[in-house]
Amino acid sequence: MPKTLYLIDGHYQIYRAFYGLPQQLTSPAGEPTGATHGFCAMLFALIRTRKPDYLAMTMDVSDKTVFRCDIDSQYKANREPPPEELTIQADRIVQIIQSMSIPLLRLSGYEADDIMATIPEMLHEDDIEIFLVSRDKDLHQLLSDRVRLFDPTKGEVLDPASLLETKGYTPEQAVEIQTLVGDSTDNIPGVPGIGPKTAVKLINKYATAEAVLEHADELTPKMKERVKAYAEQLPKTRKLVTLRRDTPIEFALDACNVKNFDTTTPRKIFDELGFTRMIDSLAALNGDDAEKPNTTSIQPATPNSNTGEFDYRLIDSPDALKGLAVVLATQKCFAFDTETTGLNPVSSLLVGISISWEAGVAYYIPVRASMGDVLPIEIIAEHLGPIFK
Repeated sequence: MPKTLYLIDGHYQIYRAFYGLPQQLTSPAGEPTGATHGFCAMLFALIRTRKPDYLAMTMDVSDKTVFRCDIDSQYKANREPPPEELTIQADRIVQIIQSMSIPLLRLSGYEADDIMATIPEMLHEDDIEIFLVSRDKDLHQLLSDRVRLFDPTKGEVLDPASLLETKGYTPEQAVEIQTLVGDSTDNIPGVPGIGPKTAVKLINKYATAEAVLEHADELTPKMKERVKAYAEQLPKTRKLVTLRRDTPIEFALDACNVKNFDTTTPRKIFDELGFTRMIDSLAALNGDDAEKPNTTSIQPATPNSNTGEFDYRLIDSPDALKGLAVVLATQKCFAFDTETTGLNPVSSLLVGISISWEAGVAYYIPVRASMGDVLPIEIIAEHLGPIFK
């Protein structure tokens, strides 16, 4: 079986943690830590559930030396500077990654996407499966029989077959489609009025963006006019959306070995941030199975009514949730309760779910938390949805 390398799209996952999770969490000193905690929870869950052999993180240098700025001076010129709370936490996450001795791959003049495009080329002779930890559509062009995208939020893997099934195009067609659509996020112009769905239809019919131009007379009058007006811009857009696979990044696979990561130095940082439970999770980096309880199946214990002992369990991993669902499905009757951010049923957010079917035995599933691991609502719905229905 081939070994696995996971490349974390650093900025993508940091932004996801910042904008996708509640940000009220702070350290004892008042430092914002919501995104930092969310990122670390993702990192530990990734290592615990996916068990990669190798792992590294890619980042942008975030300077104006990126070669795409030479192609178009307006590249990403529309972006607002990130909020201070995000910058503070991004710096803290980088500090944590470096304290763990997890390789941080970044190179002036290039972007993280270009580095993620280059690493598979550098390892083309190795028996390594590569997972890009991201949902960024810009990475679709990199998918192959040995390169996949992994979404840690949903636990989903995207490969060439699932890309074709869900999006309607192949990795080889990804650049052609992006050349027509452009990217408003990065200020890359495309053909006005042509969105992803229309672009997929055009590329499936004409194969390339250039061929669409050549057959512009076959299009509707309005689209014909827009496509022809775009002809001069097309080569520039193609260069902007095409990832470089030859970045001169220094990369050593051995340095990415998960077993060699530092699990001692980060403890001081976590203690400073108030991440008490995260300190316990560090053991997973060394593959210390003795500290990883087997939660594949749930065997409910019976409370001892004479001693007043109870069995309350935290369900904070996909395997534990799966085991709970199996047992729950066999119950004739059970009780559940929800913890929410408020009492308004419209505006409140789900924090967690409690489940019990006998006195003194209960299970809690965290959806949002100030510390510790949480489970994405999509995974909870997948396992518990049929039972509740």
